[in-house]
Amino acid sequence: DDGAVVKMYIDMPESVKDATVDCSFDRFSVRMLVKKSPPGQTYGLQIKDREGWILEHERNDGFAHEIIPEKSKYRVSSSGERITLTLAKKDDKEAWHELRKKDIRSTIPR
Repeated sequence: DDGAVVKMYIDMPESVKDATVDCSFDRFSVRMLVKKSPPGQTYGLQIKDREGWILEHERNDGFAHEIIPEKSKYRVSSSGERITLTLAKKDDKEAWHELRKKDIRSTIPR
């Protein structure tokens, strides 16, 4: 949590400096594919909310809070060994104590 943004750091198992990165953001999710030049590896990351929710308390998985997809971005480090995702918060005053939304039912004692 860094004020108006949240940063995610993804350490890669090898340099991806010259790889093709396809990264898309949505209100509560991100999908990233990193493709090394042929015949190289493909790496992926996906954080996605479950489909079919209507009310906030029904939403599971995905980011804990809403982001602004158009202002969110990624950056590959100069060494290519790390990718930084910068998530623009919809509410920049809201602190993110968790990255992902938990299923509220898992916290209810039985």
